[in-house]
Amino acid sequence: MVLSILSNSAATVAQRNMQLTERSVERTFTRISSGQRVFSAREDAASLAIGTGLRIDVAALRSAQINAATGISTLQVADGGLGEIASLLSRMGALASQAQNEAISDTERGFLDNEYQLLKEEVTRITAQTQFNGQPLLGGASGVGINTQGANVDAAAGFAAFELDPDKVAGGDQFTVEYDASIGIMRLNNVTQGRFQDVLIPAGPAPGFTSSYNFGDLGVQITFSSAFNAAASIGNPPIGVAPGPGATETFDTVATATAVPATLEFQIGPGTAAADRIQVTLPLVTLSGLGLATTDITSRSNAEFAFQQLELAVDSVSASRAQLGANLSRMEAAISSIDVAVENTEAARSRMLDANVAEEASNLASQQVLLQAGAAILAQANQRPEVLLRLLEA
Repeated sequence: MVLSILSNSAATVAQRNMQLTERSVERTFTRISSGQRVFSAREDAASLAIGTGLRIDVAALRSAQINAATGISTLQVADGGLGEIASLLSRMGALASQAQNEAISDTERGFLDNEYQLLKEEVTRITAQTQFNGQPLLGGASGVGINTQGANVDAAAGFAAFELDPDKVAGGDQFTVEYDASIGIMRLNNVTQGRFQDVLIPAGPAPGFTSSYNFGDLGVQITFSSAFNAAASIGNPPIGVAPGPGATETFDTVATATAVPATLEFQIGPGTAAADRIQVTLPLVTLSGLGLATTDITSRSNAEFAFQQLELAVDSVSASRAQLGANLSRMEAAISSIDVAVENTEAARSRMLDANVAEEASNLASQQVLLQAGAAILAQANQRPEVLLRLLEA
Protein backbone atom coordinates (compact mmCIF):
# COMPACT_ATOMS: atom_id res chain seq x y z
CA MET A 1 0.00 0.00 0.00
CA VAL A 2 1.35 3.43 -1.01
CA LEU A 3 1.72 5.91 1.82
CA SER A 4 0.52 9.27 0.49
CA ILE A 5 0.03 12.76 1.84
CA LEU A 6 -2.43 13.84 -0.89
CA SER A 7 -4.98 11.12 -0.24
CA ASN A 8 -6.09 9.35 2.93
CA SER A 9 -8.03 6.24 1.94
CA ALA A 10 -8.30 5.03 5.53
CA ALA A 11 -10.08 8.25 6.53
CA THR A 12 -12.38 7.93 3.50
CA VAL A 13 -13.35 4.39 4.49
CA ALA A 14 -13.95 5.48 8.07
CA GLN A 15 -16.13 8.38 6.90
CA ARG A 16 -18.20 6.09 4.64
CA ASN A 17 -18.77 3.60 7.43
CA MET A 18 -19.71 6.39 9.84
CA GLN A 19 -22.28 7.69 7.33
CA LEU A 20 -23.83 4.22 7.03
CA THR A 21 -23.93 3.89 10.80
CA GLU A 22 -25.46 7.37 11.12
CA ARG A 23 -28.24 6.41 8.68
CA SER A 24 -28.93 3.28 10.69
CA VAL A 25 -29.05 5.35 13.89
CA GLU A 26 -31.54 7.76 12.28
CA ARG A 27 -33.79 4.88 11.18
CA THR A 28 -33.63 3.38 14.66
CA PHE A 29 -34.48 6.75 16.23
CA THR A 30 -37.46 7.05 13.86
CA ARG A 31 -38.69 3.53 14.66
CA ILE A 32 -38.43 4.04 18.41
CA SER A 33 -39.94 7.54 18.42
CA SER A 34 -42.81 6.62 16.05
CA GLY A 35 -43.37 3.09 17.29
CA GLN A 36 -43.43 1.91 13.66
CA ARG A 37 -41.13 -0.62 12.07
CA VAL A 38 -42.24 0.45 8.59
CA PHE A 39 -42.59 4.22 8.38
CA SER A 40 -42.08 4.55 4.61
CA ALA A 41 -42.32 2.36 1.51
CA ARG A 42 -38.51 2.33 1.37
CA GLU A 43 -38.39 0.22 4.53
CA ASP A 44 -40.74 -2.60 3.41
CA ALA A 45 -43.17 -1.82 0.60
CA ALA A 46 -45.02 -5.14 0.79
CA SER A 47 -45.58 -4.97 4.53
CA LEU A 48 -46.66 -1.34 4.24
CA ALA A 49 -49.28 -2.21 1.63
CA ILE A 50 -50.63 -5.20 3.55
CA GLY A 51 -50.51 -3.37 6.87
CA THR A 52 -52.38 -0.38 5.47
CA GLY A 53 -55.13 -2.70 4.25
CA LEU A 54 -55.28 -4.35 7.67
CA ARG A 55 -55.51 -0.93 9.32
CA ILE A 56 -58.55 -0.13 7.17
CA ASP A 57 -60.07 -3.51 8.08
CA VAL A 58 -59.57 -2.82 11.78
CA ALA A 59 -61.25 0.58 11.47
CA ALA A 60 -64.18 -1.02 9.62
CA LEU A 61 -64.48 -3.77 12.22
CA ARG A 62 -64.49 -1.26 15.06
CA SER A 63 -67.33 0.55 13.30
CA ALA A 64 -69.06 -2.82 12.94
CA GLN A 65 -68.78 -3.25 16.72
CA ILE A 66 -70.65 0.02 17.17
CA ASN A 67 -73.21 -0.98 14.52
CA ALA A 68 -73.89 -4.31 16.19
CA ALA A 69 -74.21 -2.65 19.60
CA THR A 70 -76.66 -0.18 18.06
CA GLY A 71 -78.57 -3.11 16.59
CA ILE A 72 -78.87 -4.71 20.01
CA SER A 73 -80.13 -1.43 21.48
CA THR A 74 -82.67 -1.11 18.67
CA LEU A 75 -84.00 -4.63 19.18
CA GLN A 76 -84.13 -4.11 22.94
CA VAL A 77 -86.29 -1.01 22.42
CA ALA A 78 -88.63 -3.03 20.20
CA ASP A 79 -88.75 -5.85 22.74
CA GLY A 80 -89.48 -3.37 25.50
CA GLY A 81 -92.43 -2.02 23.51
CA LEU A 82 -93.74 -5.55 22.95
CA GLY A 83 -93.36 -6.27 26.65
CA GLU A 84 -95.56 -3.29 27.52
CA ILE A 85 -98.13 -4.35 24.92
CA ALA A 86 -98.14 -7.86 26.38
CA SER A 87 -98.88 -6.39 29.82
CA LEU A 88 -101.77 -4.38 28.38
CA LEU A 89 -103.17 -7.45 26.64
CA SER A 90 -103.02 -9.32 29.93
CA ARG A 91 -105.07 -6.61 31.65
CA MET A 92 -107.51 -6.52 28.73
CA GLY A 93 -107.89 -10.29 29.03
CA ALA A 94 -108.73 -9.92 32.71
CA LEU A 95 -111.39 -7.32 31.86
CA ALA A 96 -112.85 -9.55 29.12
CA SER A 97 -112.95 -12.49 31.51
CA GLN A 98 -114.69 -10.39 34.14
CA ALA A 99 -117.21 -9.14 31.56
CA GLN A 100 -118.23 -12.74 30.81
CA ASN A 101 -119.58 -13.14 34.34
CA GLU A 102 -123.37 -13.40 34.24
CA ALA A 103 -123.55 -11.83 37.70
CA ILE A 104 -122.92 -8.35 36.25
CA SER A 105 -125.17 -6.32 33.97
CA ASP A 106 -124.43 -4.68 30.63
CA THR A 107 -124.26 -1.36 32.45
CA GLU A 108 -121.36 -2.62 34.53
CA ARG A 109 -119.84 -4.18 31.44
CA GLY A 110 -119.94 -0.70 29.93
CA PHE A 111 -117.81 0.54 32.82
CA LEU A 112 -115.31 -2.25 32.16
CA ASP A 113 -115.38 -1.47 28.44
CA ASN A 114 -114.32 2.11 29.13
CA GLU A 115 -111.01 0.86 30.48
CA TYR A 116 -110.81 -1.79 27.74
CA GLN A 117 -111.09 0.82 24.97
CA LEU A 118 -108.54 3.10 26.62
CA LEU A 119 -106.11 0.19 26.83
CA LYS A 120 -106.64 -0.43 23.11
CA GLU A 121 -105.72 3.20 22.48
CA GLU A 122 -102.62 2.76 24.60
CA VAL A 123 -101.59 -0.25 22.49
CA THR A 124 -101.89 1.94 19.40
CA ARG A 125 -99.87 4.71 21.06
CA ILE A 126 -97.07 2.35 22.10
CA THR A 127 -96.97 0.86 18.60
CA ALA A 128 -96.58 4.31 17.07
CA GLN A 129 -94.11 5.65 19.66
CA THR A 130 -91.78 2.66 19.87
CA GLN A 131 -88.94 4.17 17.85
CA PHE A 132 -85.17 4.25 17.76
CA ASN A 133 -83.58 7.44 16.47
CA GLY A 134 -86.82 8.33 14.71
CA GLN A 135 -87.17 4.88 13.08
CA PRO A 136 -90.57 3.27 13.86
CA LEU A 137 -90.03 -0.29 15.03
CA LEU A 138 -93.46 -1.87 15.45
CA GLY A 139 -95.27 -0.73 12.32
CA GLY A 140 -96.12 2.82 13.26
CA ALA A 141 -94.69 4.26 10.03
CA SER A 142 -96.81 5.98 7.41
CA GLY A 143 -95.85 6.25 3.77
CA VAL A 144 -96.30 8.97 1.16
CA GLY A 145 -98.22 8.44 -2.08
CA ILE A 146 -99.43 10.37 -5.11
CA ASN A 147 -102.69 12.23 -4.57
CA THR A 148 -103.53 13.95 -7.87
CA GLN A 149 -101.66 14.24 -11.18
CA GLY A 150 -101.87 16.66 -14.08
CA ALA A 151 -102.97 15.41 -17.48
CA ASN A 152 -99.45 15.47 -18.93
CA VAL A 153 -97.76 13.72 -15.99
CA ASP A 154 -100.02 10.69 -15.61
CA ALA A 155 -99.77 7.09 -16.82
CA ALA A 156 -101.21 7.98 -20.22
CA ALA A 157 -98.35 10.46 -20.73
CA GLY A 158 -95.75 7.83 -19.87
CA PHE A 159 -95.31 8.59 -16.14
CA ALA A 160 -95.75 4.95 -15.14
CA ALA A 161 -94.87 5.14 -11.43
CA PHE A 162 -93.57 7.42 -8.69
CA GLU A 163 -91.43 6.26 -5.78
CA LEU A 164 -91.31 8.77 -2.92
CA ASP A 165 -88.84 8.87 -0.04
CA PRO A 166 -90.84 9.74 3.12
CA ASP A 167 -87.67 11.20 4.65
CA LYS A 168 -87.62 13.91 1.94
CA VAL A 169 -91.23 14.11 0.74
CA ALA A 170 -94.10 14.95 3.08
CA GLY A 171 -97.79 14.43 2.55
CA GLY A 172 -99.25 17.53 0.93
CA ASP A 173 -96.10 18.54 -0.97
CA GLN A 174 -96.87 19.92 -4.44
CA PHE A 175 -94.54 19.38 -7.39
CA THR A 176 -94.33 21.04 -10.78
CA VAL A 177 -92.86 19.29 -13.82
CA GLU A 178 -91.16 20.96 -16.78
CA TYR A 179 -89.52 19.13 -19.68
CA ASP A 180 -87.54 20.89 -22.37
CA ALA A 181 -87.60 18.53 -25.38
CA SER A 182 -84.91 20.55 -27.20
CA ILE A 183 -82.24 19.63 -24.64
CA GLY A 184 -83.85 16.58 -22.95
CA ILE A 185 -83.83 18.16 -19.48
CA MET A 186 -86.65 17.56 -17.01
CA ARG A 187 -87.01 19.88 -14.02
CA LEU A 188 -88.86 18.67 -10.94
CA ASN A 189 -89.71 21.42 -8.48
CA ASN A 190 -91.03 20.84 -4.94
CA VAL A 191 -93.01 24.07 -4.67
CA THR A 192 -93.93 23.44 -1.04
CA GLN A 193 -90.32 23.06 0.09
CA GLY A 194 -88.82 25.47 -2.47
CA ARG A 195 -86.34 23.02 -3.96
CA PHE A 196 -85.84 21.77 -7.53
CA GLN A 197 -83.57 19.43 -9.49
CA ASP A 198 -82.77 18.90 -13.18
CA VAL A 199 -82.21 15.45 -14.68
CA LEU A 200 -81.26 14.51 -18.25
CA ILE A 201 -83.93 12.32 -19.89
CA PRO A 202 -82.82 12.10 -23.55
CA ALA A 203 -85.43 9.59 -24.77
CA GLY A 204 -88.29 7.40 -23.73
CA PRO A 205 -87.84 3.63 -23.33
CA ALA A 206 -88.56 1.18 -26.14
CA PRO A 207 -92.03 -0.39 -26.34
CA GLY A 208 -92.51 -2.96 -23.60
CA PHE A 209 -89.72 -1.49 -21.44
CA THR A 210 -89.48 1.11 -18.67
CA SER A 211 -86.77 3.54 -17.56
CA SER A 212 -86.34 5.00 -14.08
CA TYR A 213 -84.74 8.36 -13.30
CA ASN A 214 -83.86 9.41 -9.78
CA PHE A 215 -84.38 12.96 -8.52
CA GLY A 216 -82.41 12.02 -5.41
CA ASP A 217 -82.15 15.51 -3.92
CA LEU A 218 -85.94 15.70 -3.79
CA GLY A 219 -86.57 12.09 -2.78
CA VAL A 220 -88.50 11.22 -5.97
CA GLN A 221 -87.88 8.47 -8.51
CA ILE A 222 -90.00 8.46 -11.68
CA THR A 223 -90.45 5.42 -13.91
CA PHE A 224 -91.35 6.13 -17.54
CA SER A 225 -93.07 3.80 -19.97
CA SER A 226 -92.79 3.84 -23.75
CA ALA A 227 -95.77 6.23 -23.81
CA PHE A 228 -93.42 9.03 -22.76
CA ASN A 229 -92.85 11.35 -25.70
CA ALA A 230 -89.32 12.77 -25.52
CA ALA A 231 -90.05 15.07 -28.46
CA ALA A 232 -92.86 16.94 -26.71
CA SER A 233 -92.17 19.62 -24.11
CA ILE A 234 -94.05 19.67 -20.80
CA GLY A 235 -95.00 22.70 -18.77
CA ASN A 236 -93.34 25.98 -19.63
CA PRO A 237 -89.76 25.52 -20.89
CA PRO A 238 -87.09 26.48 -21.82
CA ILE A 239 -85.29 25.40 -18.70
CA GLY A 240 -83.59 28.40 -17.13
CA VAL A 241 -81.66 29.10 -13.97
CA ALA A 242 -84.83 28.97 -11.88
CA PRO A 243 -88.15 27.16 -12.40
CA GLY A 244 -90.00 28.65 -15.36
CA PRO A 245 -92.84 31.13 -14.80
CA GLY A 246 -96.48 30.54 -15.59
CA ALA A 247 -98.56 27.38 -15.56
CA THR A 248 -96.73 24.06 -15.32
CA GLU A 249 -97.88 20.49 -14.98
CA THR A 250 -98.26 19.44 -11.36
CA PHE A 251 -98.79 16.51 -9.04
CA ASP A 252 -99.14 16.46 -5.27
CA THR A 253 -98.68 13.91 -2.52
CA VAL A 254 -100.64 12.57 0.42
CA ALA A 255 -99.64 10.73 3.57
CA THR A 256 -100.83 7.13 3.60
CA ALA A 257 -101.80 5.24 6.74
CA THR A 258 -100.75 1.84 5.44
CA ALA A 259 -98.20 0.53 7.90
CA VAL A 260 -95.62 -2.03 6.86
CA PRO A 261 -93.19 -4.12 8.94
CA ALA A 262 -89.91 -2.34 9.50
CA THR A 263 -86.88 -4.08 7.98
CA LEU A 264 -83.54 -2.99 9.37
CA GLU A 265 -80.10 -3.85 8.01
CA PHE A 266 -77.04 -3.69 10.23
CA GLN A 267 -73.48 -3.54 8.85
CA ILE A 268 -71.47 -6.01 10.94
CA GLY A 269 -68.51 -6.68 8.63
CA PRO A 270 -65.74 -4.75 6.87
CA GLY A 271 -67.01 -5.36 3.33
CA THR A 272 -70.10 -4.95 1.20
CA ALA A 273 -71.07 -8.61 0.75
CA ALA A 274 -74.29 -10.07 2.11
CA ALA A 275 -72.28 -11.86 4.81
CA ASP A 276 -71.21 -8.46 6.16
CA ARG A 277 -74.79 -7.50 6.98
CA ILE A 278 -77.58 -8.76 9.21
CA GLN A 279 -81.14 -8.01 8.14
CA VAL A 280 -83.89 -8.03 10.76
CA THR A 281 -87.59 -7.77 9.98
CA LEU A 282 -89.42 -6.41 13.02
CA PRO A 283 -92.97 -7.49 13.86
CA LEU A 284 -95.98 -5.46 12.74
CA VAL A 285 -98.05 -4.95 15.89
CA THR A 286 -101.31 -3.06 15.30
CA LEU A 287 -104.79 -3.49 16.70
CA SER A 288 -106.10 -4.62 13.33
CA GLY A 289 -103.20 -7.02 12.90
CA LEU A 290 -103.90 -8.47 16.34
CA GLY A 291 -107.61 -8.77 15.55
CA LEU A 292 -108.62 -6.35 18.30
CA ALA A 293 -109.56 -3.21 16.34
CA THR A 294 -113.35 -3.71 16.59
CA THR A 295 -113.57 -5.71 19.82
CA ASP A 296 -115.45 -4.55 22.91
CA ILE A 297 -116.81 -6.10 26.09
CA THR A 298 -120.16 -4.33 26.30
CA SER A 299 -122.01 -7.65 26.24
CA ARG A 300 -121.32 -11.20 27.35
CA SER A 301 -121.02 -12.51 23.79
CA ASN A 302 -118.76 -9.64 22.77
CA ALA A 303 -116.60 -10.30 25.81
CA GLU A 304 -116.29 -13.98 24.85
CA PHE A 305 -115.19 -13.04 21.32
CA ALA A 306 -112.79 -10.41 22.66
CA PHE A 307 -111.25 -12.95 25.05
CA GLN A 308 -110.68 -15.40 22.19
CA GLN A 309 -109.02 -12.68 20.10
CA LEU A 310 -106.89 -11.63 23.05
CA GLU A 311 -105.58 -15.18 23.44
CA LEU A 312 -104.56 -15.15 19.77
CA ALA A 313 -103.04 -11.67 20.18
CA VAL A 314 -100.97 -12.78 23.17
CA ASP A 315 -99.68 -15.76 21.18
CA SER A 316 -98.77 -13.43 18.29
CA VAL A 317 -96.92 -10.99 20.56
CA SER A 318 -95.11 -13.87 22.30
CA ALA A 319 -94.01 -15.25 18.92
CA SER A 320 -92.76 -11.80 17.93
CA ARG A 321 -90.80 -11.48 21.16
CA ALA A 322 -89.30 -14.93 20.62
CA GLN A 323 -88.17 -13.85 17.14
CA LEU A 324 -86.66 -10.68 18.57
CA GLY A 325 -84.90 -12.73 21.23
CA ALA A 326 -83.37 -14.95 18.55
CA ASN A 327 -82.14 -11.88 16.65
CA LEU A 328 -80.72 -10.42 19.85
CA SER A 329 -78.78 -13.64 20.47
CA ARG A 330 -77.48 -13.51 16.91
CA MET A 331 -76.35 -9.89 17.29
CA GLU A 332 -74.55 -10.74 20.54
CA ALA A 333 -72.83 -13.65 18.80
CA ALA A 334 -71.88 -11.28 15.96
CA ILE A 335 -70.31 -8.87 18.46
CA SER A 336 -68.23 -11.69 19.95
CA SER A 337 -67.09 -12.70 16.47
CA ILE A 338 -66.23 -9.11 15.59
CA ASP A 339 -64.24 -8.73 18.83
CA VAL A 340 -62.12 -11.77 17.92
CA ALA A 341 -61.65 -10.49 14.37
CA VAL A 342 -60.51 -7.08 15.67
CA GLU A 343 -57.98 -8.72 18.01
CA ASN A 344 -56.51 -10.99 15.33
CA THR A 345 -56.46 -8.34 12.59
CA GLU A 346 -54.87 -5.79 14.91
CA ALA A 347 -52.26 -8.36 15.99
CA ALA A 348 -51.44 -9.13 12.33
CA ARG A 349 -51.12 -5.43 11.54
CA SER A 350 -48.93 -4.90 14.58
CA ARG A 351 -46.57 -7.73 13.62
CA MET A 352 -46.10 -6.19 10.17
CA LEU A 353 -45.85 -2.50 10.96
CA ASP A 354 -45.10 -1.93 14.65
CA ALA A 355 -41.53 -1.63 15.90
CA ASN A 356 -40.05 -4.12 18.36
CA VAL A 357 -38.87 -1.51 20.85
CA ALA A 358 -36.63 -3.91 22.80
CA GLU A 359 -34.90 -5.03 19.60
CA GLU A 360 -34.54 -1.48 18.35
CA ALA A 361 -33.09 -0.33 21.69
CA SER A 362 -30.49 -3.11 21.45
CA ASN A 363 -29.70 -2.08 17.86
CA LEU A 364 -29.35 1.54 18.96
CA ALA A 365 -26.79 0.62 21.62
CA SER A 366 -24.76 -1.35 19.06
CA GLN A 367 -24.96 1.43 16.49
CA GLN A 368 -23.87 4.05 19.00
CA VAL A 369 -20.81 1.94 19.85
CA LEU A 370 -20.00 1.67 16.14
CA LEU A 371 -20.47 5.41 15.75
CA GLN A 372 -18.07 6.16 18.61
CA ALA A 373 -15.57 3.61 17.28
CA GLY A 374 -15.80 5.12 13.82
CA ALA A 375 -15.13 8.60 15.21
CA ALA A 376 -12.08 7.32 17.06
CA ILE A 377 -10.74 5.51 13.97
CA LEU A 378 -11.37 8.57 11.79
CA ALA A 379 -9.38 10.69 14.22
CA GLN A 380 -6.46 8.26 14.02
CA ALA A 381 -6.70 8.04 10.23
CA ASN A 382 -6.49 11.82 10.01
CA GLN A 383 -3.20 11.70 11.96
CA ARG A 384 -1.45 9.41 9.43
CA PRO A 385 -0.24 12.25 7.14
CA GLU A 386 1.45 13.83 10.16
CA VAL A 387 3.48 10.63 10.65
CA LEU A 388 4.64 10.84 7.03
CA LEU A 389 5.77 14.45 7.52
CA ARG A 390 8.12 13.34 10.26
CA LEU A 391 10.09 11.36 7.68
CA LEU A 392 11.02 14.68 6.05
CA GLU A 393 12.16 16.39 9.26
CA ALA A 394 15.59 14.81 9.11
